[in-house]
Amino acid sequence: MTDQRSPRIYWGVQVLLLSSIVAWAYLDPQFGLFADSLNLPLKILASQFGVSRLVAGAVVAVLAPATMLRLLVGMAGPSRTFRSLGALLVITTLVGLWCGLAVGHPTISWLGKRARMVGRVDQLESIARSLREDWPRQDGEIAELGPYMAYPFGQPSTLILLTPPQLTRDGTSVSAVERTDSGALLFQLSGIEGSDWAEWHPESSLPQSFKGGLGDLHQLSAKLPLGHGWYLVRYAGQLQREPSAG
Repeated sequence: MTDQRSPRIYWGVQVLLLSSIVAWAYLDPQFGLFADSLNLPLKILASQFGVSRLVAGAVVAVLAPATMLRLLVGMAGPSRTFRSLGALLVITTLVGLWCGLAVGHPTISWLGKRARMVGRVDQLESIARSLREDWPRQDGEIAELGPYMAYPFGQPSTLILLTPPQLTRDGTSVSAVERTDSGALLFQLSGIEGSDWAEWHPESSLPQSFKGGLGDLHQLSAKLPLGHGWYLVRYAGQLQREPSAG
């Protein structure tokens, strides 16, 4: 009886771990950065991401290979429940799911960020509304944004925010705003949701690669609609600035 049920126990642990990691990647804004930083010393990981994330990662790192190894060892043993065709199909499926998760977890995190940003569109819209009505012409201060510096001088298209306003209690804020020739407003996110942009575009405009007001080039990498003309946008890093004339 034990032999008949034991492979199902390990299958269940594997499915539970896979489901937990998918939920973690979707819900936790810092999952991607944590996954990319696993080569750092434990003390640094704990200080940057907290002990709870470190413990969760350790549990996965121990249980996932241990239970998979037990299933593989069982296939070489005498138990028919481990060596059946159904068991082989389950193991193959589990290996495929782990491979898919290893490759696809950035996409899961990206979709999770989109879900969170949808709930912040109203707040961003209230800021964008005032900028659409009256785009600043010089350094100053706006109630919704606080003090800012406007670049380039004379005909500014970039506002550098000196005290970035927070969108949420978790620390998501806006560090800069770009205005394109089409009238689109591009909000650079910082804090826990940093490295991406929340952008409003008029009907005739879509997110695309652009040169900022400081001469910095941004190459479009991905975009997701948030509704009402808003998009979550990712650029492939800040590219090298164009050389100035002369």
